[in-house]
Amino acid sequence: MLDRLTTGISDANPGFIDWVKTRQDIVDGVEVVFSAIKDRDEDEEHKIGDMFEWLHRLAEIAGEETVATLAAPTVGSLALLLPIAIADMQATEIIKKETATMAFAEGVVMGAFAESPDFIRDNFWQQNLPWPREDNDLVKQYYANGGLVLGYDYGRDLRGPAQATFFADLNRPGWSEEEPSDDQQSPPRFGAPDPETMGPQDWKDLYIQMAGAFVKLHITESS
Repeated sequence: MLDRLTTGISDANPGFIDWVKTRQDIVDGVEVVFSAIKDRDEDEEHKIGDMFEWLHRLAEIAGEETVATLAAPTVGSLALLLPIAIADMQATEIIKKETATMAFAEGVVMGAFAESPDFIRDNFWQQNLPWPREDNDLVKQYYANGGLVLGYDYGRDLRGPAQATFFADLNRPGWSEEEPSDDQQSPPRFGAPDPETMGPQDWKDLYIQMAGAFVKLHITESS
């Protein structure tokens, strides 16, 4: 499994999370989520429901408790989960990495904010696939939803005192949404949001922006 984000926080580097992984690391972590449901002899709709049930369980657990299944050592690949024949495996690997990475980052941010499963379902969860369905539509659905579940679990560790470190980490100087400039342009500022003035779309936009910052700082293409 991936190291917890809190392992990258230390008194020696306040306002900085020393945690960098590859996109493949994230895919491997998401496939551990699949291992929790791969042996269930149920149809696709039930499998998606199982993943959403994990999200509900994570939202109900407080403090440092963990969900044992998400720490399972076995990895359940998509091939074990879905009876599909993928024609272009190279393209599928790219889709897996891109989809899982962004979804994981979104899950981390929403986990840190203790966002509700209902909000995640309405704004981020992949539920309705196009018809006719292509193999890679299923890949995107599973890796997006699995990424959200795993990221939410990791983001829960950043609540409380660690949340200030998370904000400071995303706001560290020397990078921006664009490529860093020669004069070390300051990044967009992610301060504490104001619930009194923010609506659902504002929250969604903020989560996506913060997730993009997280990916830029903490997830690389390869080792």
